[in-house]
Amino acid sequence: VGTAGGLDPDLAPGALLLPAELRLAGGERLRLPADWHAAVHTCLAARLPVVAGPLVSSRSAVGDAVARQRLRERSGALAVDMESYWLAQAAAAAGVPLLVLRAVADPAAARLPPPLLAALTPDGGLRWQALLACWRPALWPGLWRLRRDFRRAAASLRVALATDATALFPPRG
Repeated sequence: VGTAGGLDPDLAPGALLLPAELRLAGGERLRLPADWHAAVHTCLAARLPVVAGPLVSSRSAVGDAVARQRLRERSGALAVDMESYWLAQAAAAAGVPLLVLRAVADPAAARLPPPLLAALTPDGGLRWQALLACWRPALWPGLWRLRRDFRRAAASLRVALATDATALFPPRG
């Protein structure tokens, strides 16, 4: 559960994505448990719109519209994150079922401020010292938009996670 960057221009901030397949830009693909995915999709769709298209994982943040468009063309994915593919690989190796639920935090046309991109670590964390470079007044409008969009994503995730919990857990057996 977390946020993703939109690749499909039709996905607005807060759009909920429940991918049935995870991808890498090089073409690698992982299918997620179909029965569990269908049950969770039905459960969530009763409360809010859910998109079931593919998600691509990237080792670095994809910070501008041109790069996002290229990634969408290469991968065919609707959104991008930095960890789902590798988490799914680890879960599969451990024999643990995994589903991914993401909310779009920054739409396809968004341009993330370069100092913010420089502050992101490959595991999705932040280099706090580098983040201080974002405190330039010229960057504030973009940061406020990003804050607003992340809040929309968080609101969608809260609604999704407040849904009947029985379908959200892996099937037994």
